[in-house]
Amino acid sequence: VSTQSTWGFKMAGVPIQVKDHTEAPEIDEFQHAFGQGVRTVLASPVSVVRTLVQVGYEPAPEVAAKNIFGQSGFRRLNLFQYCRTIYRKGGTRGLFVGWQPRFFEAVLNTFTRDITGKLLWPVAGPSSITEEQKETGTVSPKDLLHEIAFDSVCNGLGVIISHPFYVIGCRMIGDFVGGDGLYTSLLGSVSRIYTTEGFGGFYSGIVPALLQETAYVTFMTLLTHLIRRALVPFTRNTPEQSKPMFVFLGHNVALALANPLFFPFYTLKAVMAVNRSGLKVGGPPYVPVFGSWVDAFAFLYELDGFGPRGLLRGSSIFRRFYSKAKP
Repeated sequence: VSTQSTWGFKMAGVPIQVKDHTEAPEIDEFQHAFGQGVRTVLASPVSVVRTLVQVGYEPAPEVAAKNIFGQSGFRRLNLFQYCRTIYRKGGTRGLFVGWQPRFFEAVLNTFTRDITGKLLWPVAGPSSITEEQKETGTVSPKDLLHEIAFDSVCNGLGVIISHPFYVIGCRMIGDFVGGDGLYTSLLGSVSRIYTTEGFGGFYSGIVPALLQETAYVTFMTLLTHLIRRALVPFTRNTPEQSKPMFVFLGHNVALALANPLFFPFYTLKAVMAVNRSGLKVGGPPYVPVFGSWVDAFAFLYELDGFGPRGLLRGSSIFRRFYSKAKP
């Protein structure tokens, strides 16, 4: 069995795999999953800050500031300032709060995707797509849909299996800043969610999570195909060793376009994970109590549309400058 090349696209630090289905996969699923879990834990400070921004928690008010072009506006704490604030509150533990469920989420998500793809490949894998078709963008619409469906099933199962740990991770982060004392450990969180909300509580926010996954995979597959097709005239007479550069360029262009389009689902997922959980950050004054993710979408859209205070909050945490005051 030959080795399959896998493109690991990322949105907001979350790996979403869209695979090159020219050959059957051969990877060490355990090693791949464990490695992804370790990388997720190492990135915990970024995850903690992004989650808190997404759910609406701000430890300091906006201050008047100017950007590099001299434009007046308002500034919030950036990643490093936010991390310093968390460190002062809880030390290193604060920066890595919820690392256990995030580790299990990453491991289960990655392992489920890999093993599902491996098991389903002989009976449902899009093995008819050749390397030449991929490189020249000549894959038929039928095969493209086959590829999208195959990836969506594998990735969707990964989300379903791992989502309970995502919910627990978000709630442990929210519990830390609010001092609620409700979600202070992995096992304690499992017990509380099952006791107070039942099995459904573990899947708070699952709909935007699945929509994000499916829409992202579909968009990336189609756009990468179109970019490769558009690059054919430039690569026809290109030396073989230079062609990977064009492939790399095409994928990164697609990635740059996809991230802002589908980040709102990531924000909605985080908001719904803590909403109605008993946490301070899961209700007023941070956010209203929502009946569904559609209500959360309407609230954030009314707040700032597809702006950094609305559906895109948390998408940029290194530099947080707003041209308008908070409504």
